Amino acid sequence: MLCEAVTGMSVEGAASLAERFRAMLTGDGASSADGDDIGDLEALRGVRAYPVRVKCATLVWNALLEGLAATAATPAAATRIER
Repeated sequence: MLCEAVTGMSVEGAASLAERFRAMLTGDGASSADGDDIGDLEALRGVRAYPVRVKCATLVWNALLEGLAATAATPAAATRIER
């Protein structure tokens, strides 16, 4: 789901989506309460009811954010995410 959601997005857009997704599952920030449009990822909102599964559901999103942060530190950083 992550790959489909971020393919073709700008790096900033992908990072924003990852943060909104994490906020939706963890209850952090205003975007988790509001109907923030995250597309098909909305189907995973129910995971929030199972705290043990939140870590599993956010693992790949955390890895994406770490990878984007590492990429941003390189001189020739990509501006779009491609498959």
